[in-house]
Amino acid sequence: MATLAAMRTEVSRIIQDSDYTATTIDRMINESVTSICAGVMITWPEGDQTISQPMPDLFTIGDVATTSNAYASLPSDYQRDVVFIAGPEGNEITFYDAFGDFVRNYPLLNTSGSVVAVAVKGSNLYYQGIPDTAETLKVHYYAAPTEMSDDTDEPEGIPSRFHMTLIVYDVCLRIFKEFYEEDAGEHPVLAIYESKRMTELINMDSLIGSDQGSVIFKSR
Repeated sequence: MATLAAMRTEVSRIIQDSDYTATTIDRMINESVTSICAGVMITWPEGDQTISQPMPDLFTIGDVATTSNAYASLPSDYQRDVVFIAGPEGNEITFYDAFGDFVRNYPLLNTSGSVVAVAVKGSNLYYQGIPDTAETLKVHYYAAPTEMSDDTDEPEGIPSRFHMTLIVYDVCLRIFKEFYEEDAGEHPVLAIYESKRMTELINMDSLIGSDQGSVIFKSR
């Protein structure tokens, strides 16, 4: 694994610009880690484009208590991809991937009773029915990575072999785009770091795809 200090040093070595302070670089590193974990567009050699897969180590289970409304806030660390929801007795609850399909089946969002169906919209979990007494739902999802602040902090979620490559390349590319804003898409260093970044994104997504059995379950 690489520490925040190590990644900052590597970014500074590559960009060679003292205007980018440690504070600025640290902020950009955290932004890159969050963005990569949230899902970024990958262009494969065949030309297909997909969103990068969620990070297995960020898989977690959190509680959502129903309210008198048809929705409640998802856990504060929710970032992406609700994959399963269980009711108070551990029963699986029907999950609608498309919010539109959920609304078509429950257009008034006023069905009473125990929760039998759910959908996600924004940072809220919508459900039908609406229990008279609050029910606690177990939501399986991928959390946002913890922000790094200390020099010894390490990126959460992203596999360690990509700390000094993918994260560093992503930050450097963003900085070089600021350097060469007038030459966007033309300066050779932009193409070089676009290629470096995309190669590592492909490598990481392929690694995660081949190792889906290694999900770590955490309770937050």
